[in-house]
Amino acid sequence: MWRFLPRDADLSLAFEGQYNYGLIALSVSLAVIAAFTALVVLERVSATKSGRGKLFWIALGALCLGFGIWSMHFIGMLGFQLPVPVQYDPVLTILSFFPALIASTLALIFLVYQRNRLPYLLISGVLIALGIGSMHYTGMEAMHAFGMSMWYDPLRFAASLLIAVLLAILALLVKTRFAAKFKRYENLLAAVVLGLAVSAMHYVAMSATLFLPGTGHTLTGLPINNTFLIAGIASVFVAVVMIVIVSIIIDRRLKYVEISFSLVALPLALIVIAGSLIYASSVFVRHIEHNTEQNVE
Repeated sequence: MWRFLPRDADLSLAFEGQYNYGLIALSVSLAVIAAFTALVVLERVSATKSGRGKLFWIALGALCLGFGIWSMHFIGMLGFQLPVPVQYDPVLTILSFFPALIASTLALIFLVYQRNRLPYLLISGVLIALGIGSMHYTGMEAMHAFGMSMWYDPLRFAASLLIAVLLAILALLVKTRFAAKFKRYENLLAAVVLGLAVSAMHYVAMSATLFLPGTGHTLTGLPINNTFLIAGIASVFVAVVMIVIVSIIIDRRLKYVEISFSLVALPLALIVIAGSLIYASSVFVRHIEHNTEQNVE
């Protein structure tokens, strides 16, 4: 059934991968930073009176959290090295971002409009966890390894989702129900817990993944240098976080001015994001051109 490990599988033949611990630390840091930024954005939603302004802040927070979840996953994947060539399907890789974005948006909406009601906190936590899980396993389907097939251990598969749900709910409880106990540190503590929820789900899910000899995939594309991909992803992530930080600073300066902040910040956000994507794409294209020249030589 799907990719669940067959009972007669010979685990002694499984390939073992190696982790780059520097990239693991980077991936966890991105998840924590994204979670912290999104939680700070929630405070701006509460301080905003206009419906349009609230929607802008929810969209910006969801973009930051969703992209942070995706960045954590993909950089974590690049930090996992198998003893065979690996490539990623670009379409599935991009599509894997949207479950995280949609789940983050719905979770923030629930938190904004039903902030202190436990059932909605639980729903928000489950939504975030499902977004993390859907993003992860969609991204795994984009992974094409030569000469091997990918399978999941059912128990660890379920454990990865359960851990994400429990830690996500705990993070939201810290932010809402237990905020008074932690005073100024609730955002930081909640962000660490939520970042760990994202990271724990990813790495438990990776421990549930087994690579066995098989037909695998035919790799027809050019090899990708991880350094270029990491640089591109990190550049866009930094741009998104900077958009949020600058937007918060501007919003606080304009809070006594009768102006729709979303009309000012949204075009700016779109311009910066577009510029970041163009930059990341140019880095990728230069790398492809470099590889092409080497292949011709």
